[in-house]
Amino acid sequence: MPPDWLHAPAAQPHDAVQFVGVAICKTAHGCHTGVLHKREDEATDLLHLAFHHRLRNERPGTEHSWVQPQIPSPPARAVATPGRLIWRRYGQDNRIPYSTSMRQISCSRGAPRFAETSPDDTNSLDA
Repeated sequence: MPPDWLHAPAAQPHDAVQFVGVAICKTAHGCHTGVLHKREDEATDLLHLAFHHRLRNERPGTEHSWVQPQIPSPPARAVATPGRLIWRRYGQDNRIPYSTSMRQISCSRGAPRFAETSPDDTNSLDA
C-alpha cells in the first residue's frame, strides 16, 4: 500500500493539487518526475523534461502519481509562476538539455533564463 502522502490519480485527481505539486511515474528507464502547476483556468498541467531538448507542458497522465508539498499558498503560487514562464520562453524551441555533461547550467536571478557555460567560461550563452 502506498504512503498516504503519495496520491494516485484514480483516488485523488491531479486537479486537486494546491498551486504546485510533484509528479512521479515509473518508466522503462527508471523514475520520471515533473512539476504539477495550476494554470490560470485552474486546470493542472505537468511541466517536465521528457528527454534531451524535449520540454513538455501538458495534462498529466494516469501513470503519474503525485505529492502535495506542504508549502503555504503565497510561496506555492510563486513556485508555479516560474514554471509557466519557463514554458512560455523555452517550450517552442526546446533548448533545455536533459544532461549537462561537463557543462554547468545556471539560471539568472531576473527573468527565467538558462545559460550554458563551462566552468572556465566567463561569457555565458543565452540558451
